[in-house]
Amino acid sequence: MSDGAVSVAMATYNGAPYLEQQLESIASQTLPPAELVVHDDGSTDETVDLLTAFASDSPFPVQVRVSEAGGGFADAFLHAATLCTGEFVAFCDQDDVWLPEKLATVVAALRAPDVVLAVHLCSVVDDGLRPVGRTFPRIGPGVCPPLSTDPWLPVPGMAMAFERSLIEGLDLRRRPPSHDLPGRPVRHDEWIYGLARAVGSVAFLPQPLALYRQHAKNVMGAPTQSRAAAALATGWSYYSARRDQANAWSLAFSELAEREQDAARRERLCRASASYRSLADSLESRLQVYEPRQSTWSRLRRIAQLAAAGGYRSRRRGGFGVRGVVRDAAMVALRRVG
Repeated sequence: MSDGAVSVAMATYNGAPYLEQQLESIASQTLPPAELVVHDDGSTDETVDLLTAFASDSPFPVQVRVSEAGGGFADAFLHAATLCTGEFVAFCDQDDVWLPEKLATVVAALRAPDVVLAVHLCSVVDDGLRPVGRTFPRIGPGVCPPLSTDPWLPVPGMAMAFERSLIEGLDLRRRPPSHDLPGRPVRHDEWIYGLARAVGSVAFLPQPLALYRQHAKNVMGAPTQSRAAAALATGWSYYSARRDQANAWSLAFSELAEREQDAARRERLCRASASYRSLADSLESRLQVYEPRQSTWSRLRRIAQLAAAGGYRSRRRGGFGVRGVVRDAAMVALRRVG
């Protein structure tokens, strides 16, 4: 397939109520996709029939794979992506609507030097596509070089497009563990984001390029919880899971570096491994702030030690940021451990 071609990787499961609008928005792109690859996770409604009907009259090739295994949406997206043949891949949810210039805009961003992932804003809408006055994800415009973005930035798959080379030859089953789904690997979008920020630059686009539909059956959805409320719900268990996750990312990048033939890419993978190992060490220190058996003064002393060690440097540099130290001090004052 020609350079610059973009494939669309879609996962479906009982998506009939909204699927036709999404398919129409893909067909209406100013830059048509090279192909649409769909992995259906065992739908029992009319989803597969709608896909088959669309494929019969589509202006671009449509490939539909139906699985009865029920492996979940993350694996479905990744299986679809591995079947794509374009230079770039754009994830696609079954229930959103793309604006006509989405693919043209993300492909233009991906053609910039060193950019391997493009992330755009979405307008959050209700079930009937009426705006609710919010955008998602929380990003600012710009191009960020490797390892300069927040490692835990929530980026939904439907807001990203990436170089297919990111996942070539990788074992989908060997993803790092999720921090919020015990016993499960990270979701497809978390994995792509983590890989991309390690080996290349990430372009954040300021314009909304899709309507992010919120309804009763969203798998994830745009968060409505305020940052303050989310902070109060975060403590020992969260940082413990993130520490384990950072260690797993470090190991994964180390293993990838050992197999990488390109010297420049291998060096970036090694730096990513070291960065996540350092983050894991900082998270281990931060855990001590939330140790329930310590006195208030001991916990405050831990904050001071972590600050002196650079633990509260910018989140883009692998630290917890100014908000982190304020939050930790407040949690100690409130005697919360989480």
